Formats: sequence, structure tokens, C-alpha cells
Amino acid sequence: MAKGKVLTKEIAENYVAKGWKWVSSETSSFASINEDAAQVLSKFTKGPLQLDGLKSISEKVAQLLALQKGKSAWLVLQLGGLTELSEPVAEALSKHQGRGGLILSGLKKISDSVASRISKLAGSNLDLSGLEEISEPTAKALSGFKGDDGSYNGNLNLSGLKEITESIAAALGQFKGGMLQLNGLTILSEPCARSLAKAKASLCLNGVKSITDGVSKALSCHRGASEYGAGSLELSGLLTLSDTAAMNLATHKDEISLYGLSSLGEKGAEALAKSKPDLILYDEALEVFEKAKTKIKQKKK
Repeated sequence: MAKGKVLTKEIAENYVAKGWKWVSSETSSFASINEDAAQVLSKFTKGPLQLDGLKSISEKVAQLLALQKGKSAWLVLQLGGLTELSEPVAEALSKHQGRGGLILSGLKKISDSVASRISKLAGSNLDLSGLEEISEPTAKALSGFKGDDGSYNGNLNLSGLKEITESIAAALGQFKGGMLQLNGLTILSEPCARSLAKAKASLCLNGVKSITDGVSKALSCHRGASEYGAGSLELSGLLTLSDTAAMNLATHKDEISLYGLSSLGEKGAEALAKSKPDLILYDEALEVFEKAKTKIKQKKK
């Protein structure tokens, strides 16, 4: 990418005329954008606006880009190149009217006040997957993200967090929406698991490599938000499960994902086979699981 390459009104008009494939890919190569170009792109409703090359934007540009409006899930404003976000820019971006939401995956940290503003976004996705740490007030603010038109169906991505405290877990456990993604966590304590299990959303913890029986018991109590069809539990990073842990997870009331399991005990497999017969597994774990399903069928005859 040429340093300082500017996206102008003429270039924006040319890309819009060519169609969404150009707007969604070619526009990522620009390091800056002027206001006239932002105004042109704000009227584009055929797909996402991928502007990951932008390293910073003015409040006025943010206001113009936020004017993109439409009910299509494709209408995402992607600004993954931004590494800092001021309060005025956050306030402006929170008014983005595209249903697909906002991607700000380049941010490594944000202030509490910025979190409070950006959480007002009315789109269905708020991607802050670059954040490496958050304060308790920020966690509380982000847990208030309601999603599409405030209907509690939003997806909040915080997969850049490698660890969280009990107080932050408690704050995030107040989230209500479609999905809470914390795929960067590799270790999960029992207190944190209990708090996160209270989230009224599908819960994604695919970075966790192992869990204790206590953690599995806590996660089994996760109910999500069944009224919105958002109650699944994803633990596809787990490599092994004790029989007790498997039996605990088998009591989870919705779908669970355990794609990464490489081994599974017979008792655990039988418990999962009874409650989750459609569970997708691979290799040795799959073999044990299928044998358990066959055993259950034979008992019913």
C-alpha cells in the first residue's frame, strides 16, 4: 500500500459504479479519505465498506460514513486499521445505521468513555476483537450493547482478551444478545465460568484448552437467551474431557460445540450421546461417541 494514498470523491464514485466487490476490497488500500469520498460511500448499500487501510479518521468523516443505512446484514462498516478512537469519533460511529454493524478490530485499548459511546451502536455486530485488556467500567458499558435496533440480538466480539478478572467476568455476564465471543481466553477459572454462564447469549470460548470438572458444572448452567435462539456454548478448543466434565456438559440445555476433542471416555460419551446425539466430533472421540450411540439404540430395542 502506498503511504498516504488518499481515497477521493472521484475514486469513490468509480468504485461505487463498479459494484460492491470493488468497494469491499479495493477501498482497503487507502490510508486516508476525504469528506467528499466519505459522503459518496455513505450512500452505498450493496455491501460492506471495507476501509481497513485507514489509520485515523476525523469526526466529520466518521459522521458521514455512519450515514450508511440499510437492513441488509452485509452493511458492515469495517475500520480495522484504526488504532485509536476519540470520544467524538466513537460517538459518531455509534450512529452507523447499517445492520451489519461495525468492525474496529485494530483497537488494542479503549477508554471507559469511548466504550460507553460505542456500545450504543444499533447494528448487529460490534467487533472489538483487538482489545488486549479492558477495565471493569468498560466491560459494564460493552455488556450493554443491545444490537440491531436495540433488540438484544447483537454479537459482541472481545476475542483479543487473553485473560479476565472475576469482576470483569461478572460484568460481561450481564450481556444480553446473540453472541458473546471470548475466543482469546485459554484458561477459565470456576468463578469466571459461573459469571459468564449468566450471559443471555450464545457463549464462545473456543480458545480454552482444558476445563476442570467444576468449570464444566458452572458452564452447564448456561442458558443463554432461548427466546432469541441464542443459547449455544462453543468449546471447540478443548482437547480432552473427563467423564465427569462430559456428563456435566451433557446437561447443557442448548447446542454445544466440541470439535477439537481428540479423546473421550466411554461414560462421558454415553452421557453426551443421550442428550446431544447430533454432536459433531472427529477422530478417536468420534469413534467412542458413535459406539455410545449404538449402545443406546441397542438398549432401546
